[in-house]
Amino acid sequence: MIIAGIDEAGLGPALGPLCIACATLRIPSAIDPAEPWDKLQDAVSRKKEKVLDRLTVADSKEVFETGSTAALEWTVLPFFELGSINKKLPKTREAFLKELGADNAAEEIRSLLWYKDAVWKIPGNAVDHPHAPHCQMLKDTLNHANIIALPMRMSVLTASMLNRRFAEGKNKSEVTLAEVGSHIRHLAKSYPGEVIHLMVDKQGGRNYYAPFLMDLFQGAWIETYCEGPNASEYGFQDGGREIRVRFQPKADRDAFCVALASMAAKYVRERLMEDFNAWFSKQIPGLKPTAGYHGDAPRFLKAIKMLFENGTVHKDELIRQR
Repeated sequence: MIIAGIDEAGLGPALGPLCIACATLRIPSAIDPAEPWDKLQDAVSRKKEKVLDRLTVADSKEVFETGSTAALEWTVLPFFELGSINKKLPKTREAFLKELGADNAAEEIRSLLWYKDAVWKIPGNAVDHPHAPHCQMLKDTLNHANIIALPMRMSVLTASMLNRRFAEGKNKSEVTLAEVGSHIRHLAKSYPGEVIHLMVDKQGGRNYYAPFLMDLFQGAWIETYCEGPNASEYGFQDGGREIRVRFQPKADRDAFCVALASMAAKYVRERLMEDFNAWFSKQIPGLKPTAGYHGDAPRFLKAIKMLFENGTVHKDELIRQR
């Protein structure tokens, strides 16, 4: 059985990228699709621990430490490596994004001043958090539980990419749902004949997803199990196998793969924000970094006003229109 989770990081900010990740595992059918935590407890904790003996898989907001991607990287990179086709970490940012399926973003990033010259060290925090022994620990635990880590996938949309979508008449919800649809199609295509249970972290007020799924799987009979603010769940047959999709608020608290996707999306966004802040701090010495959210963005934009005025930075490349 294939279980997967989709979650985002960066939906609300005015600055920086929107990252939408999909994390996937192959598990024995006897395991509850929502909770492999118990089976992986030798290597994985559901809560962040003071002593980092185990990897943490939880809501990224509970794991992330402001100013450092170390706690996220501690978990994300072992799952990434074990799920990758090559079973090793890429050496560059561009290769990392390409393995995630974010090729278009990699090309766009190379064209933006605040990203293009940045060099990623992967892992970036190996001194404080050695990667290899924890990757081996996870590998052994996965093998014992008969669980297989599968390739992660991610959509990365810079502000300029989002603004082009907005110019086409799409709103933020439509853009996000389109990327979710891309992940769902990729799952169905990548694992033909296998039962798929997918959980999506629900954003916004939408409760009805049957038309969306009908567009993705034309000709399929979509059965609705529930629809409402607390959850919307659907099932259908595709090529003789069952696919179940559940949209649920705060799904990263209940579903292992959604929590892992949450952490992966946050990791990539925060590493790109490190690049972003490093470049701007070189242009404006003493400039305080920003997380890109609306509460702080006006302060940051005021501080870099001269870069707009002298033509170094273009607002439509930097600031989201919505």
